[in-house]
Amino acid sequence: MDKITNLETKRTQFIDEYHYLEFRDGRLRFAIDCNGCSTPYEFVSKDTVQIDGPAMCTRRGCPERDVIRIEYDGKYKIWRQGMYLVIRTGKDDHFYK
Repeated sequence: MDKITNLETKRTQFIDEYHYLEFRDGRLRFAIDCNGCSTPYEFVSKDTVQIDGPAMCTRRGCPERDVIRIEYDGKYKIWRQGMYLVIRTGKDDHFYK
């Protein structure tokens, strides 16, 4: 993940930690802080993904710091914008490189 843009305020928060997103073998895999998560997904249309959360995540003790909490559960618009994969969560757009 590179950045998150709030749709109401148009404020962009750049992410300086490593967060990844992977769609493979019917499962969405992604990172939250220092933990990895996985949950089933399916595309319900060409631009909408249904993510069946809450995801199962590892429970490692992570260093204390402000972390971005990413939780996907429900239907989300998804598209490609330049070099980004964008997921619209309702109030935010998540940009993955």
